[in-house]
Amino acid sequence: MHTKQECSKKSHTSKRVDAESIVHSQKGVDISKLKDFAEHNLPLGSPLRYVIVYEKDILTAEKFLAKLPIWLRLKNLSTKN
Repeated sequence: MHTKQECSKKSHTSKRVDAESIVHSQKGVDISKLKDFAEHNLPLGSPLRYVIVYEKDILTAEKFLAKLPIWLRLKNLSTKN
């Protein structure tokens, strides 16, 4: 049997996106798991949700790195409201 803390920790980690599984050196960065997370965990009216969900599944490393600060800013704006 799992303790309450173990169950809580397990459910929290199940929502994380595994960084190793999204990086493909020849294809680019696969954000399909991030898109799935955004679609199922962010509120319907969240601008961040829409921005991520409508991205291509595979981004070049350069595009991913360029978009990341924008996504983080949108996330920070949504948590302030």
